[in-house]
Amino acid sequence: EEDGALAEGEDADAAPVPVMALGPFRVGPGELVMKPAEENTLRVTFKPPRGGEFVKQFRMVCDNCQVKTFTVVGKGSILEVKMSALDGRSTLPGELLRPVWFGPVVP
Repeated sequence: EEDGALAEGEDADAAPVPVMALGPFRVGPGELVMKPAEENTLRVTFKPPRGGEFVKQFRMVCDNCQVKTFTVVGKGSILEVKMSALDGRSTLPGELLRPVWFGPVVP
């Protein structure tokens, strides 16, 4: 998948799963083959290009001609970060004009 994230129990070496691109959303798998009464997981990822609300619809069509419409909604946020201290001390004038390394960041 485009975002590279694995869900619990997913195998990193498994074949890629086709997804539907719906603007900032990715919905997958894009195609399912299921037996009667079988359950499956539909995964939605969201990567907004800017702040604001995003709404997309998609339809699932079954081989019995049943059609269902689903709506996905996501809200992108713009974050403002202000640094007032660095390594436990107040920042010095002009100190933040050069890059500051934060180390590994976990989203």
